[in-house]
Amino acid sequence: RLVHIVRFLPFSRNVLQGFRKVFPTLFAAFLLLCVIYFCFCLMGIALFAGKFWNCWACPVLNDGTYDWNTCYIVSNATQFCTQSDCVDSPAPPGLRRFWLTTATNFDNLFWAALSSLRIAYQAQWTPVMFDGLSVQAEQDRCL
Repeated sequence: RLVHIVRFLPFSRNVLQGFRKVFPTLFAAFLLLCVIYFCFCLMGIALFAGKFWNCWACPVLNDGTYDWNTCYIVSNATQFCTQSDCVDSPAPPGLRRFWLTTATNFDNLFWAALSSLRIAYQAQWTPVMFDGLSVQAEQDRCL
């Protein structure tokens, strides 16, 4: 069908030739953007890998499972700087502590790419910013 359109509408031939000439330039620009994006992902891994982890407290249900929707970050917990500090410390009755990361982290290239994409599209970038700020506060506190 495209051949018939080109044959009967001569201006469409010019449009298709224009696309054919522009496509390599657009591909080169897209490739350059991918390389820049990859560099930002690597920079995020270098700066924030393994630093978005927190001590979470989750209520234990009657059947021994956990209600993950009601879990919360243990706040003002100066004693929880590492995973062993969090998990091994005694929890209040009915709660269990876990060492968990947020949904946005830079632990590997996959999560760094998703986190960078979330920031680049400005879709809920403020939680990423606040997690980064709390990371710095936690590091200062645990030194």
